[in-house]
Amino acid sequence: AREFDLITPENYCKPKMMLKSTDDTLENSYVNYDGCHYLNDYAIENDMAFRGHALVWPAPGKYPDWFEELEGDDMLEEWMIDYIIEVMHEMGDMYAWDVVNEAISNSDAEYIKTSVLSGIDDFICTAFSTAKAVANENDWDTLMFYNEYDFESMYGDFATKSDKVYTLMADLVENDC
Repeated sequence: AREFDLITPENYCKPKMMLKSTDDTLENSYVNYDGCHYLNDYAIENDMAFRGHALVWPAPGKYPDWFEELEGDDMLEEWMIDYIIEVMHEMGDMYAWDVVNEAISNSDAEYIKTSVLSGIDDFICTAFSTAKAVANENDWDTLMFYNEYDFESMYGDFATKSDKVYTLMADLVENDC
């Protein structure tokens, strides 16, 4: 706490760590905030900013196994919206959220990674619009981020990914997401 003024949790606020179910069904699912609250409380006690990481992680293996097997894009979209609203209200006014984490594919063959959420029409825009609405209705100045890795280069293996991230950001801005 003497050396830093910002905490970004590695896993404690990610869906795979937080989303639980008493019987491996969505109907009996709940969110366990223990780890996320623990780190946020530490940040508050030490006068540090807290960046929630991450509300939506649309990549294979980033949700519990039972969740990864769900089908029904309308049901999943409703769940995603409700989840973002619940988590943001529970955690309260925070410095920042990584609203969507690592959705862009490394493959030249696909734009967005294939996941349980990828069938939702424009789910990235929906996630950002939902998070912004929660922040606005509560008068929070929460910064909203799209988080990605290995997209910095305009050359070599990651040039295509860099272009995809740029296209995504331009689309989100153009559509006021």
